Amino acid sequence: MAMRHPKSNVLSGALSALVVMMILSTGLGIIVPNLISRKHTNSAATVLYAFFGLRLLYIAWRSDSKASQKKEMEEVEEKLETQQGKTASISSYIG
Repeated sequence: MAMRHPKSNVLSGALSALVVMMILSTGLGIIVPNLISRKHTNSAATVLYAFFGLRLLYIAWRSDSKASQKKEMEEVEEKLETQQGKTASISSYIG
């Protein structure tokens, strides 16, 4: 965004978003504990942690590490080849 818009607009937008988020977080931090009991909050947190933990374990169990490593290496090699091609074409243009 800083490339398309003036830096002062981008900075003021980012800072105003930060201020709004802090105000919302503070307000919810004050209001929500009065609406929901501590027992329900702890129960919900336990269920969510268990759900997301089991989900991550399931994703890790299903993934094929060798195939993903091979795919990642191929992508890196492609990028290196295209960068070397660009460098070669620039040096031949200059030289």
